[in-house]
Amino acid sequence: MIGLPEVQRLAYRAGVSARMIERDYVLTWALIGLARHPALGAALALKGGTALKKVYFADWRYSEDLDFTAQQIITPEVLLAQLSEIAQAVGDEAGIELVVASSEPREDGGRLRNVTVYLGYVGPLHRTRRRREFKLDFTFDEVMVNPPVRRSLLSAYSDEPRPVTPVLAYSLEEIGAEKLRTLLQRTQPRDLYDVWRLLVECGADLDLSLAVETFRTKCLHKGLTPESLAQALAPAQVGKIRRAWASRLENQMADVPSLEQVMRETRRALRVHLALRRNHATGYQN
Repeated sequence: MIGLPEVQRLAYRAGVSARMIERDYVLTWALIGLARHPALGAALALKGGTALKKVYFADWRYSEDLDFTAQQIITPEVLLAQLSEIAQAVGDEAGIELVVASSEPREDGGRLRNVTVYLGYVGPLHRTRRRREFKLDFTFDEVMVNPPVRRSLLSAYSDEPRPVTPVLAYSLEEIGAEKLRTLLQRTQPRDLYDVWRLLVECGADLDLSLAVETFRTKCLHKGLTPESLAQALAPAQVGKIRRAWASRLENQMADVPSLEQVMRETRRALRVHLALRRNHATGYQN
């Protein structure tokens, strides 16, 4: 396990709290354990903001949990047993105390939709045995339009194993498409931030046509209308997002961009890629 000086040095360099670095460090080792597991490593695809941070862009915002889509059904009992194996392996190699604290399976019509698991941990900042927790979310009813890819884990800590660990993850286009669809279901600052950076700063890194096609397919799977994205990003929505914008993001990065800039540039990019056009009555529509 890394020591306090490394945690403090990395926190200062990134402009975030030492507690955020500690959590990211523990998440990194949990991800290493999952990726190495003979069953889960091939069954789970990392997605969301953590995938962007851990296998695509080292300077992305920090995340506070791990999200996966499963390529096959795993019973909650088997999943928890395998996570306990991983916790033991991580403890033996890195010295991090990990324990399965609780789990919440969710079914719909007798079909398993997702399992949320909370892992307790004692990391390098803990001077007592009181555990903090982070969340792992395993989704079983999501459609992956594009096959997942093997990506090398971006090294961030001095005690990570060498050679670097390959991680099964969503393609960049799949991440972008799912983030866009998520804006139709909820308006969370982290999702808007990720969409903005992907479209405005990282457009050269992904196939935008494929991302848009994937977005439309994912909307169809969930019974959503792609065109309603215009209303989700209409100026009237700014007030709803503003209340949580800074407070939700300031712990995950040094400098939070202004919401006005993010909304303006995201709308502009979407007008180009999704053929959204201005409508003075509703803000934006297809």
